[in-house]
Amino acid sequence: MEELENGCLGIGGQTTDYLICDGFEDALPQLYQQDDVIFEYNQSKQERSKKSCTIFSAIGAISDLFNYQFTLDEIKEIDEISYTRGRFKNQGRRVQSAVKLVADRRNEHHKELGKVAYYKIDTTNNELVDKILDK
Repeated sequence: MEELENGCLGIGGQTTDYLICDGFEDALPQLYQQDDVIFEYNQSKQERSKKSCTIFSAIGAISDLFNYQFTLDEIKEIDEISYTRGRFKNQGRRVQSAVKLVADRRNEHHKELGKVAYYKIDTTNNELVDKILDK
């Protein structure tokens, strides 16, 4: 297998993904910025997570959105769970798989903080992307 930087194997989208297209962007819930705090996690600090870029990216996005900092123990747990959900040792994973894993784990362990949902969009449609990002 070709060596990929940080272990990202690609997007991994599926036909069952929630797809937001023109006219449906209003179906998204309103998001409210919590504050200007940005959480940063360094996947390279530990040998076991050097190929976990997609997981760290999803963790960072959920942290910033919900103003929640994952502990090192939670990150280790999520990384370990990834191997029970189709990931192979010392390999990366697809973005969609990592997003689903982190969202599912957060929804299971932090129900009181609100549910995480995720959607797929056509990133070649600049007007749609702008509308969604503005929301």
